[in-house]
Amino acid sequence: MNLPRVGIVSATGTGRKRTLPALVGSTVCTVSAVHGRNAEKVRTLAQQFNVPFTYTDLDEMIAGAHFDIAVVCSPPY
Repeated sequence: MNLPRVGIVSATGTGRKRTLPALVGSTVCTVSAVHGRNAEKVRTLAQQFNVPFTYTDLDEMIAGAHFDIAVVCSPPY
């Protein structure tokens, strides 16, 4: 069975602290892509959580289509 793939937008803040730890190792989905403004932080995050695709450009992330569901973790302000 193929699990739904999740892409995390703005993954280096709250996404790193709360969302990624909750989803990594899940039996209902797999985290396949992460996005953030800082390329080095995003690469480090992807290595830490074993996420195959990293993006600093949201349009490229969407065009890459390496996810089925997006979770936006940017602050509400």
